[in-house]
Amino acid sequence: MLAFDRDMDVDSPQKHSHIAPRKHDHLWLSDGNVVLETDSLLFKVHKSILSMQSTVFKAMFELSDRDDDDDDDTKSDDDEMKGGSARYEGLPLVRLDGDRGSDVVHLLCAAYERQYYYRDNDATPLEVITALLTLSTKYDFKHIRRDVILQISRHYPMTMAAYEAIDNDKAPMFGEAREDCHYPLLKAVFAAKVDALLPILYYACADYTIDTMIDWWDTLDPACLKALLKGKDMITFATGSLITKLPEDVHGGSIACPNIPSCIGSARFSGFAKFLQLTDLKHFEGSKVVKICIRNACPMCTKVLADRINERREKIWNDIPSFFGFRDWGELWRKLAEDCKV
Repeated sequence: MLAFDRDMDVDSPQKHSHIAPRKHDHLWLSDGNVVLETDSLLFKVHKSILSMQSTVFKAMFELSDRDDDDDDDTKSDDDEMKGGSARYEGLPLVRLDGDRGSDVVHLLCAAYERQYYYRDNDATPLEVITALLTLSTKYDFKHIRRDVILQISRHYPMTMAAYEAIDNDKAPMFGEAREDCHYPLLKAVFAAKVDALLPILYYACADYTIDTMIDWWDTLDPACLKALLKGKDMITFATGSLITKLPEDVHGGSIACPNIPSCIGSARFSGFAKFLQLTDLKHFEGSKVVKICIRNACPMCTKVLADRINERREKIWNDIPSFFGFRDWGELWRKLAEDCKV
């Protein structure tokens, strides 16, 4: 059994951006029969092991083998690098264009050693999660992709009660504080086209300030950023309307106060500014809102208002997928089930 350490030999691409890729210390296997080249690292691995797990690698190797059949076996490495199939130390060389060596380390370790990545281990570093998701999608490692999607989905449930039960900004998740995971995961999920997880990640990211969004301006895909900004705008409008309708609810006659005289005439409102520009619905739980915003209302009217706020809060939650370009949570559940099939 091969023993891999997530922290071993994972190199910064910037560190190697101006030098030739070097052999990876542990993923240069003595009996490997193909060499993979990235920006910073070379890997000698086995065609059969990767082909069993990845349809993309299988097709790449089959194409390389056909090219090899047409090449003159007597060519030197230098000759073969100039024309025909590229080779390295006599073995086929496959270039993984655009992939960071550090990310490919995580993919290959997960492919070779199942204990390297375990979907129920929430201490798995964030960089491992994002690398495995993007590369398992690119190279069609179905089982790895499924497991990563399932793991992320546990931390981003699609019901409001379940989401709010675990949504603690400072809680540890993937080796980071939860609040520091939303944007990297959104970037990876968007790149991997996991539509089922996009609305809930958009929602999590929408709660951040414009300064944070600017920090990610050049990192997120423009279409992803556009959907995030548009959806944030729509949530902000919806939550703002929830708050500003409170005086109308009280003074508009829709609440029948049982007291004589009615508390409706004496009810006073304040504190609305605390809720402006907020998008996280946990701030809009009914009993909390009425405690902050309403004075001189009787217990019955206060409860009616709190219940009404919670109904509107639930409606906003149900509308979240549509704010980000999807139909409803039911559609996303179906997409998630499809993504998790192998």
